[in-house]
Amino acid sequence: MWVGVFVLLGLALAIFHYVFYVRVVRLVLQGKEAARFDQPMKRLTGALMISLGQQKVLQRVKYGDYAGIGHATIFWGFLMFMLSYGIFIFAGSAWHGFPEWLLTETGVQVYSSILDILAAVLIVVLVWAAIRRWVVKPRRLSYDLTRHADALLIVVLITGLMVSTLLTHAFWVAQGGTGPEADVPIGKALGELFIDWGIGTGAANTFQGIFWWTHLSIILAFTVYIPFTKHMHMFAAPVNAFFRNLEPRGALPPIDLENTERFGAGRVQDFTWKQLLDGYACAVCGRCSDACPANLTGKQLSPMHIVEGLKDHMVAIGHQGERNPEHVEPSPILEGAISETSIWDCLNCGACMEECPVTVEHVPTIMDMRRFLLLEESKAPETAMNALLSLEQRGHPWRGTQFSRTDWAEGLDVPTMADNPEAEVLFWVGCTSALEQRSQAIARSMAKVLKSAGVNFAILGDEETCTGDPARRMGNEYLFQILAQQNIETMNRYNIKKVVTTCPHCFNTMK
Repeated sequence: MWVGVFVLLGLALAIFHYVFYVRVVRLVLQGKEAARFDQPMKRLTGALMISLGQQKVLQRVKYGDYAGIGHATIFWGFLMFMLSYGIFIFAGSAWHGFPEWLLTETGVQVYSSILDILAAVLIVVLVWAAIRRWVVKPRRLSYDLTRHADALLIVVLITGLMVSTLLTHAFWVAQGGTGPEADVPIGKALGELFIDWGIGTGAANTFQGIFWWTHLSIILAFTVYIPFTKHMHMFAAPVNAFFRNLEPRGALPPIDLENTERFGAGRVQDFTWKQLLDGYACAVCGRCSDACPANLTGKQLSPMHIVEGLKDHMVAIGHQGERNPEHVEPSPILEGAISETSIWDCLNCGACMEECPVTVEHVPTIMDMRRFLLLEESKAPETAMNALLSLEQRGHPWRGTQFSRTDWAEGLDVPTMADNPEAEVLFWVGCTSALEQRSQAIARSMAKVLKSAGVNFAILGDEETCTGDPARRMGNEYLFQILAQQNIETMNRYNIKKVVTTCPHCFNTMK
């Protein structure tokens, strides 16, 4: 019997590894290089907390969202069972005394009892999860992807594992079996109940064999099925957590304009391998889309669909061969896998990345596609084009404003750096506080605070220009770098050492 078991196991693992390589590894490695190998210990400890500790899964419990507890229970329970298969089924078959040698007889009894109770607990949690997903249907589980039949099948398979565990124990007791499996609380109670119902030893032996093989069959089926489903995240998520971005979440990677042959990402080979890995790490839980302010206001953007759309597109077109700047392949944007509208809906706030339990980085992926649309395809909404044109011509995005850079300071006697080159602090006003009427009160209030504090400060006045953050967030890295260089030259001319600003965008851009 055990020869057959190991043959089936070997076949299942062979299929798993082949599909895993073809559908995951080979496709992900098409991506461009990404520097994610620094600080290995920090990466490892964080990955363990995020994956094994379910840190980000549980982060919303403090806000009253208890779904994470259910997921963590299923995850930890599943790990306990996976470990037991290695100890009791596969290792135990090769060396009959291995479980007792590893855990001692008492340990085997305790572990068996824990698994027995855990099976019942998991059945309850899985039923609750199914009701929540398909009956209660909270907003984040109302998307088409979160209601896919794949999720139902996985719930059924795991429930089948737990039910077959309890019934295997029960019929082992009913046939007069001994050992740890005969002395587990729920299995023993069920077995005694079956005896009271008059189930004979022969029938119990038959049913015990049926449910034992059912349990093993589900394990093998699960092994083969995983690479084809979203539950690939069980393997991809810990790896993704290890290679997570350790830089500030809002920072965007710059583009080397002089040495880059293609701007942004318009095809699979233009993304980094980490961005492609994100699709397999995605658990399709809907948390990112549920937290997205654009999605909440009825816009088309769904960060979850962006990541999943890219992965599905990559799988659909297959491996594209050696990376080549001239290589032509179907574009996920131009071919409709990801809509252009959703790319422009993104606010770059990072709420999706904050909520994601598996460290998917949606914003950089969206930004790379936005850069492609703008810099390679010259496509952008009219409002974006107008703002970019204003930035190029006037140094600010507020097209149509009637104010100058210094009108807000009327009557406050605020000096410019040209008038007070010895100022200790530069008050960087920013475009909005200087040129948008409702926001001018912010600049006036800050100037009054600085004056009251006796700070020797000045402003750049008409020499100030936009930091370029709006251009960068809209995908125009070229314009951003022009504006940034212009500001650097201005600051160097006045030898500025300290800057105060009320604009968070200006602050982060300078920082």
